[in-house]
Amino acid sequence: MTTVYYNWLPGETRAFPPGFRMITPGEEVFSDEEVGRESEMEISISFQECWDGENLDSHDHMSHVAFRLGERDDAPCPATHPVRLPRLDFFIRWFNTPRATWRFSDENNPLRFHADYISGWDEDFLQQLLNGGDGDVDSQVNFRAGILHQGDDQELIQRMNANAVPQVDTSCITSELIDNIIDLPTGTCYGTLISPFGECGGPSPPSASPTKSPTKYPSALPTKNVSTNLSHVSSCLSAIDLAY
Repeated sequence: MTTVYYNWLPGETRAFPPGFRMITPGEEVFSDEEVGRESEMEISISFQECWDGENLDSHDHMSHVAFRLGERDDAPCPATHPVRLPRLDFFIRWFNTPRATWRFSDENNPLRFHADYISGWDEDFLQQLLNGGDGDVDSQVNFRAGILHQGDDQELIQRMNANAVPQVDTSCITSELIDNIIDLPTGTCYGTLISPFGECGGPSPPSASPTKSPTKYPSALPTKNVSTNLSHVSSCLSAIDLAY
């Protein structure tokens, strides 16, 4: 189960612009030792929340963003990255895990946990939310199928499970096993996809469009000592692959 929190300073946080993306530096969260059987296992990670105000991306997908200067939520951004963005916190939980040696499908370091973010927000709508507090969010944002959180977590889970996103049909993408892989392959992938577009019975891939220059944005607004958070809001998030 994955929980995503958005944390921000109301009225002082800039919405993600269209086309914005980044990755976290990550850190090693597993080792070569086996992890015992657990009723619940959790790992978490936080994204950078300070932006240079100009580049939607960078060569390493990290140089255009930075962490705030301090532990407090209202700690300032560095002068090189003065624009404050919402801070994304990911919490990933697995339940009733077996005793195993865990690995990520990361060709550089299978013990390292990192995450990618590509914004799928309507910039104006997100900015409207960021200018307000939790009350504004609760009245304007809901889960899939129009589900609202009425205060009962178990009821919410049951309704979410009843309206789960259908499992993806991968039969036209690859015939390889993708579940219960004991020896996780890493490195560059070779071969030809059965479906170049990665969708069974889907449309043909669109033609490539020219790349636009990065959008320039003004400097950040003044900082005040206020913070709030937004949980479970939809964005375009990368998949996190694990194997044991």
